[in-house]
Amino acid sequence: VVALIPLAGALNCEVDKALDGVQEYSYTLDVAPSDLDYWKTYGLSFQVYGNFTADNVNSATVEAGYYTEEGDLVYSVSIDCSAATWTSYITENTGKAVFQSSSVTCTEGTWDLWLKVSQP
Repeated sequence: VVALIPLAGALNCEVDKALDGVQEYSYTLDVAPSDLDYWKTYGLSFQVYGNFTADNVNSATVEAGYYTEEGDLVYSVSIDCSAATWTSYITENTGKAVFQSSSVTCTEGTWDLWLKVSQP
């Protein structure tokens, strides 16, 4: 069996970095997200994978977001295991606003978080 994957469907950047013990990590795109000739997809995605342990599963928080070059919020999501909630935020004309929120159960073991922002 042969699988052909068109290059136009592939993402143009990938960073695989172990973040053991890291409290904060930032990645700056090499090409502006507005350059749709470069980004052959209508969405940018960011995946974070982690592991909740018995020591942190009840108190852990996970936050990820997209920010402008000036540091202004575009979109973010926050998981608060101690409150058993997740919340996503966007920037509106009046500032940071809750976009969606619900309950979550954090359990010991691996987890993943996917952020996706659609392009116009």
